Amino acid sequence: MKPFLSVIIPTYNDVRTLSLVLLSAKEYLEHRGYTYEILIADCGSSDATPEIIRRFKLLVPGVKAMEIAAGATTGEAIKFALASARGAWHGILSAKNTAHIDEFEKAIHRLKSGFDVAVGEYYGLQLSQKFYRIIHNLIVSPVERKICFLSDTASEIVSRAAGLVGDKWLPEMLKLSKQQGLKIKKFPVCYN
Repeated sequence: MKPFLSVIIPTYNDVRTLSLVLLSAKEYLEHRGYTYEILIADCGSSDATPEIIRRFKLLVPGVKAMEIAAGATTGEAIKFALASARGAWHGILSAKNTAHIDEFEKAIHRLKSGFDVAVGEYYGLQLSQKFYRIIHNLIVSPVERKICFLSDTASEIVSRAAGLVGDKWLPEMLKLSKQQGLKIKKFPVCYN
């Protein structure tokens, strides 16, 4: 049976946050009753990340480990995982625990209304937005603060197209999506 949602999590030395991301994704998906697969694409981590992946693979049905060549970029890992994803919808989630999987509820409305790609972006707090962005950018890079969901068709197009090879995967994916004529919609998200 085709899963409702394929969650793609690229990793590289994410031992501190990966367990939290996997547990929250599993809890959310099971609570919502979604059928799912979680594809963890590791780019040759040298810390305990591979051990965490191995344990979750044993404990959680639907978790699949994908070892990417050491030194591969995040974009390459995502592209590889997108090509293997079987879900009707595909979500790319950071292993840094910066955005929560429950943002899918906002994205699915956009995807079902005809958009091919839905990208969640930070929308600000009550603090001065400029001040908050300066502080937040010192802690978490802007690319890691985004969450992206794609239709199955968009995922197939992006995974086959040239490009999406760098660590700044989201701007590359958005550029590639525009070049391929895919419809993109941004939506506001909260970050952990």
